[in-house]
Amino acid sequence: MTQDELLRLIDQAAEEGWKELDLAGKDIEELPSEIGKLTELESLVLGKLDQTTYRIIGNQLSALPPEIVQLTNLQSLDLSSNQLSALPPEIVQLTKLEEFDLRGNPIPIPPEILGPKEFYKDPGSLPEILDFYFQTLDPDASEPLYEAKFLIIG
Repeated sequence: MTQDELLRLIDQAAEEGWKELDLAGKDIEELPSEIGKLTELESLVLGKLDQTTYRIIGNQLSALPPEIVQLTNLQSLDLSSNQLSALPPEIVQLTKLEEFDLRGNPIPIPPEILGPKEFYKDPGSLPEILDFYFQTLDPDASEPLYEAKFLIIG
C-alpha cells in the first residue's frame, strides 16, 4: 500500500467514524501522523495471524508516531510481526487499551512478558509489558534488588 493510499484510507476512516482498521500485511513502513485523526477507532491491527493459512501477517513498521495517543478510544492494538525496537512514551496515555500485541518485534522485552510465541494464544498482560519496558529504560524507576546469588565457576 502506498503512502497516498494509506492517507486516503485514513481520511475515509476518519470521515466515516470507523471503529476498526485492519492494515495487516499492507507492507507499511511508516505510520503517518494523520493516524491521530481516527479518534473513534477502537481497534488498530498492524499485524495478526491469518486464521486460514496460519501465517503471520505484519508490516515493516520501525516506529510509532506520537500522534498514536490521539486514539483515545483505542481498546486493541496489534503490532505483532513488525520491526519495532522502541515504544513512544506517550503510549501509556492510551488508558482504554486492553489488548496489546508486540510479539515478533525486535523490542527489548523478554518473550515470557510479551506472551507465548504461538500467535493464536493471547498476548501478555498490558501492564506488565509497559511496566517492564519503561522501567528498563529508566533504572531509577525500578526497585532495587536486595537479594543476590553468587555462583563460582571454575
